[in-house]
Amino acid sequence: MKEYPADRILNIALAGHSGAGKTSLAEAMLYLSGAAARLGKVGDGTTVCDFDPEEIRRKTSVATSAAPFEWKDHKINLLDSPGLFDFEGGVCEAMRAADTALITISGKEGVAVGTEKAAAAADRRHLSKIFFVNGLCDESADFYKVFENLKAYFGPAVCPVVVPFIQNGKANVYVNMLEFKAYEYRRGKAVEVRMPDMGERLDG
Repeated sequence: MKEYPADRILNIALAGHSGAGKTSLAEAMLYLSGAAARLGKVGDGTTVCDFDPEEIRRKTSVATSAAPFEWKDHKINLLDSPGLFDFEGGVCEAMRAADTALITISGKEGVAVGTEKAAAAADRRHLSKIFFVNGLCDESADFYKVFENLKAYFGPAVCPVVVPFIQNGKANVYVNMLEFKAYEYRRGKAVEVRMPDMGERLDG
């Protein structure tokens, strides 16, 4: 990895409730960027971030780990923090080193105690927050319910940037609301597709 000036290095703290998919999201980002040769799985003990034997045994993070990758001429340092409250100090460590906070939320459970704790930790450091609704491949997940849940907890400033288009109970297409373009992931690559009819799902 080449050297980058300070203005091209971004430290992102991954935080959220236990089981909300922080490590799995980190793994996907590393894989899509080319930093990891394969997409590891928490259940198999093959992820980049959960490398400690205790983490592999527990199938959960117990300490904050750093995972760098390159993206669009920037170096991104992911700081994958634990979700278990027993290791809450790891969240504080990640936030102290971060430029922004990426908070994962279960697409089934919505805002949880760990979500609120992560947001509060980011606020104490005056960090911007990105909420990522995870696990949308599960048929019981409901993005729009979680979106309303987020607005109820954190106010109307919460706005969608990328939203799923749900068809036949599955989220196969994602719409970038800033570009107003739709994408489908095929073999790990984002392919632009025709914009679906979103209806009135995001009104308000």
